Amino acid sequence: MCSIDAKCGFGCQLHRISWCMIHAVMENRTMVMRPNAIREYGRDTECGSHWNCWFDNVSGCQVYAAARKSSLKDQKDFKTYSENPFTKHKDWLPPVLVERGLKNMTEMPTAWFVGQIVGWLLKYADELNATIEDFKAEMNLTRPVDVSLHVRRTDKVQAHRGEQTEAASHTFQEYMQHVDHLIYPNARHHDYYAEHEHTPVNIYVATDDPTLPNDFSNYPRYNFIYDERGMALASKQNTRYNAESLDRLLLDLRMMSEAEFFVGTFSSQISRIVVELMMARGLPDVPRRVHSVDAVYYAAE
Repeated sequence: MCSIDAKCGFGCQLHRISWCMIHAVMENRTMVMRPNAIREYGRDTECGSHWNCWFDNVSGCQVYAAARKSSLKDQKDFKTYSENPFTKHKDWLPPVLVERGLKNMTEMPTAWFVGQIVGWLLKYADELNATIEDFKAEMNLTRPVDVSLHVRRTDKVQAHRGEQTEAASHTFQEYMQHVDHLIYPNARHHDYYAEHEHTPVNIYVATDDPTLPNDFSNYPRYNFIYDERGMALASKQNTRYNAESLDRLLLDLRMMSEAEFFVGTFSSQISRIVVELMMARGLPDVPRRVHSVDAVYYAAE
């Protein structure tokens, strides 16, 4: 039984659910996930915090209702996992059976393995997919964006109620230096730029700072795309954790993970999820397509 009791954001909750799944796989057990897995976002929705408010069922086997009616708690081999008791199993990432092959295939084998779990869990519901397609049409996007950026400013970067910050703030220029390195002819992926040199380079920006678009005019050769509504919701503590805010965050995740290149902060769970989803897409050479302006990638505990 996967019970996530932590009060934290979506990235944190998703990684904890993925740890439950990884633990179940490694012990050859069945994972039963509580339906109200999205605890912080569902207070203003008719379906509450139910997983199916945003995602399809993770499998076709609906066992939770049956599990509640059964006497599972009386079974000696029944376990309920909550929070994150899996640290002692970090050596499972990636599993020994596939570790050698993964290391020959990618420079980020752990991100690849976690990405398969995360990608399998995040099966967007039809209504959410329709919202994303409407957004793409509104932005006149006929293909995935070239580059995506995740720029966080208020979420854990600014101190809240005297708490210590989790990550330092970085200027927009720092992100764009990485973009230039990825796109321009003297960069590693100059062939990509040559192929698209007559097409405006589209950059999708996901951020919790509504003032960030003021910096876009300093880079006229790029076409910046962003979700203004999502920015506004994420910038305020009293709207960051409502249902609409999660809708917009999931839109951001789809847009960022579909890009050819990504620049973010790997101190952020969301940035790491983007990398994991790019791995799940089967995009080749992902480690050379992503950059972090702060930490290196690591598997969330």
